[in-house]
Amino acid sequence: MFAEQLKCLKELLEIAQKEQLPVVLINMPVTEANRNLITCPDANWQAPIRQLAMQYGADCGDFDAAPLASNLTTNDFSDCVHLNKSGQTKFVAAFTPWLKQTKAYKQAFAN
Repeated sequence: MFAEQLKCLKELLEIAQKEQLPVVLINMPVTEANRNLITCPDANWQAPIRQLAMQYGADCGDFDAAPLASNLTTNDFSDCVHLNKSGQTKFVAAFTPWLKQTKAYKQAFAN
């Protein structure tokens, strides 16, 4: 299933590149319980996603890594995947400055 998802992501990135549409890929923060559900045989399952992002010029942000992930607790999630209000507040505070420096943001809001 992971290989099929990568194929679909590649197709999406090809279309976006052809249409000159900027793409932002985000690795969202999740709980350890959710992380344990990932059954990809490759422990470094994010590497091919980052590779595709680089190949097609997409911005790629990892918000499941420090420093944001280290500031989140299970109390910041409404379930093992979705952030609640406190988690959303922490996420937006980290995400907004990152987004503003991306190519996609600069293209969308160019003068």
